[in-house]
Amino acid sequence: MLVEQWHGEGVVKYCLAGLPEGFRQVGYLGNEGILPWLKKYPDFLVGMGNIVLSEALGPVQKIEELRELGFAGLKVINPAHSYNDERYFGYYDMAQRLGMPILFHTGFVMMCSRPERNIDSGRMRPYCLDRVAREFPGLKIIAAHLGYPHHEEALALIAHSENCYCDITGGGGGKRHMASIRNAIRPFYEQGAPRQEIVDEIFDKLVFGTDSPPVALWLANAEQLMNEFGVSENSRENFYWRNAAKLFGWEL
Repeated sequence: MLVEQWHGEGVVKYCLAGLPEGFRQVGYLGNEGILPWLKKYPDFLVGMGNIVLSEALGPVQKIEELRELGFAGLKVINPAHSYNDERYFGYYDMAQRLGMPILFHTGFVMMCSRPERNIDSGRMRPYCLDRVAREFPGLKIIAAHLGYPHHEEALALIAHSENCYCDITGGGGGKRHMASIRNAIRPFYEQGAPRQEIVDEIFDKLVFGTDSPPVALWLANAEQLMNEFGVSENSRENFYWRNAAKLFGWEL
């Protein structure tokens, strides 16, 4: 049982994100698939309800319904228009008012074996969240995957937007993805120099996640990365749990 495994690995809270229909066809769960697990482990599992940003938008009250069902946050991916399109502002406003963080997929979307229609990774560049963060300063934003491969945009976003955070998941946690993350951070690092402080500032705006690979894999990746760049103990604590606690309003 994965829950028992996560407990054994020291996990205190685990976020489950619902995904839209296309992803369910390749084995991922939608909102209805994760809801029974949220009810079974309400103090451990945290639900991120999927909102489909399609051409035919549903009512913004859908977010209230997800909240009532027990979802603590929202997950969006593959929008029909860029994230900063005003069509979506009603959703963002409702999430802001309800205090529900939104996990935005940013950057390249994996390709499935089946034909895919109207999917454009360009609509999900981190830069598209700049206007969202400005228009909705109370909205808690998490940009997934550090915007792979647009890391510079993601790093600029979290540096200049108080309400924006990123995770570093993606690519199955493999060497290619981690090399990309490492190369994005390295220009800000110089051991023993003031620039090393910038790396701490970066990790102060990152959150730990797994995407879907095992927790142990991402713990090893994170520790290796933070050891390499000499990340302070305080910034590590922010990365592993404090930032998530702030985003979801958990007791620190």
